[in-house]
Amino acid sequence: MTYQTTLPPLPIPDLRDTFARYLESIEPVVNSSEELAKTRELVADFIKPGGEGERLQARLHEYAAAQPQKGNWLEQWWFSKAYHEWREPLVANSNHSMLFVDDPNTPKELINAWLPRGTFTKWQVRRAAHVVSRMMDYKNLLDTGRLPIDKFPDGSPMCMWQYTQQFGVSRVALPGCDKVIGDHPSTSTHAVVLVRDQVYRIELVDPTDGKTRMAAGDIEQQLWSVIDQVQALTELDPPVGCLTADNRDGWATARAHLLKIDPVNNANALETIDTAVLCIALDDYGAGPSPDVNYRVIFHGQSARNRWFDKPFVVIFTATGAGGNNGEHSPCDALIPLDVFNFALLEPAPPVDVPIPTTGLLAKLPPPQRIRFTVDDEILNSITAAQKTAMAITTDSDTAVGSLSARGNTDIKKLVKVAPDAFVQMAFQLAYYQLHGEFVGTYETASVRKYFHGRTETIRTLSNESKAFVLGMTDASLPADKKLALLRRACVKHSQRTKDAMFGRGIDRHMLGLPRKDTEYNPPSIHPVFTDPVFARSGTWRLSTSALPFSPRMGVTGFGSVVWDNKGYGINYFMGPKLIRFNAEGRKSG
Repeated sequence: MTYQTTLPPLPIPDLRDTFARYLESIEPVVNSSEELAKTRELVADFIKPGGEGERLQARLHEYAAAQPQKGNWLEQWWFSKAYHEWREPLVANSNHSMLFVDDPNTPKELINAWLPRGTFTKWQVRRAAHVVSRMMDYKNLLDTGRLPIDKFPDGSPMCMWQYTQQFGVSRVALPGCDKVIGDHPSTSTHAVVLVRDQVYRIELVDPTDGKTRMAAGDIEQQLWSVIDQVQALTELDPPVGCLTADNRDGWATARAHLLKIDPVNNANALETIDTAVLCIALDDYGAGPSPDVNYRVIFHGQSARNRWFDKPFVVIFTATGAGGNNGEHSPCDALIPLDVFNFALLEPAPPVDVPIPTTGLLAKLPPPQRIRFTVDDEILNSITAAQKTAMAITTDSDTAVGSLSARGNTDIKKLVKVAPDAFVQMAFQLAYYQLHGEFVGTYETASVRKYFHGRTETIRTLSNESKAFVLGMTDASLPADKKLALLRRACVKHSQRTKDAMFGRGIDRHMLGLPRKDTEYNPPSIHPVFTDPVFARSGTWRLSTSALPFSPRMGVTGFGSVVWDNKGYGINYFMGPKLIRFNAEGRKSG
């Protein structure tokens, strides 16, 4: 990835341009003309010549210029403020999830089957071994620099750094602020396997030379060995993995206590999990035909059991062979593991009656190693508390999958003549207003991978134009042609905001960075523009949305809402030529 050094640094937008866009974006959410006038006064004071805004803008430029190896002025703040300082549980809040489509070789008797607890199947293990082996093929392409570079339509390269932040990576819970550990390329040779909350180590690469890959058949044999060992146990160890579903400070405290009560064994256990290339979770049941229920299995395990939520790859397979991934979000955005699974799922798993290759390496290795923790009453109490926390979240979380199979992006472009993504975003605006009768701050993800270590920027979907469209659509007296004109105008506005965000002319990341330099390196000096109620309201994302590229190998993708009442939604979606699929998450309480 030598081209990485040619990528431009993330730009710092012009101060007055940012606040001009900000003032325009807040107009649909202000409560009165007086409130808007007050916010305009605050902005004018902030950006005046020689004022606080210019001082903070200059300090931000100084900070950006001091970043080593060109750097990215936002990167460390984004890790800490968007993810690692957030102390809420990862499950259903921060992690993203993907439910795979069924493999075409799935046995007919397992398709949409309900299977009771205690069930493991040959197909489940076969598919798990196949997908993991394919993931290792992908890792080899990445590690050897043979992975094709993502490019924009004009042929310019995208930043590929996030691809290096997946394999062998883990989030570590620490008091106040977590961290991510892991190196690229990962030299780890192992995966961890979860079966009935028991943790085992299996080898993906020969640990004696660190190079020779295990074949899919070797992985399959090791998975069966783990299942056999677990089924032979007369007593199960406590579900330590549930601690990763707790509040982050709760998990940090428990993790520190684990290290205190057994500094050797528990440190080795945590290191084995933290450094694992990936995690495999085999669930001993089949969830039936509902895509909503199967997605929830991936999203939060329904009870947060048999998971380790700190890993970017927790590849899950139920007894029917239904599969998916639950991924810790901070190292990389969901688009990146999507590419891994598009590759891994491209080739169907061989039927269970077809022999698959083995290397013979397992003959010289010990069986899969059980990873056991030394626990005491304090840890057991922490596990109980974490289970209660996780159950409260998972029972409150509601998800729904919706599909439109007759129309897709081709028809939107042909018939409506607008950008398909903008069309869908306007549909969200209309639906929200019809449900709740109000206009709210709406977030859509824009990728800024044009820039070095670029992650995301906010597209503020709610606009004067989108508001006019929604009001027009709910006006029975307005002719259809007028409504269509309002839709097109709103879509044009949204497309312009999308372009601005992608090219470093967003609002929210700049406004995150401006006061940050002062509050972290000097006595706090927060200008009232950042404590203005309108600032908070406009950035309260009751509609948090994100699109992924269409993939015929993905059934459902999703994430949680960021406002936890019955008016907050997290919506992930993708569009194909003849398909639009949505997955919405919200909370029942509030």
